[in-house]
Amino acid sequence: MEEELIGVQEACPECGKRREDWTNERGRGYALEGVDYCSERCALKARARGA
Repeated sequence: MEEELIGVQEACPECGKRREDWTNERGRGYALEGVDYCSERCALKARARGA
């Protein structure tokens, strides 16, 4: 039975990289304020622009 992921983002909201291509933290990405990003860099860029 395939595990269903409810509420999991398909792509990084900052750069658009698809989740299966994320390499940070073994593909888990970087969480900041309840949002998952592909990397810490994208998370900090989003924060800097006020997202």
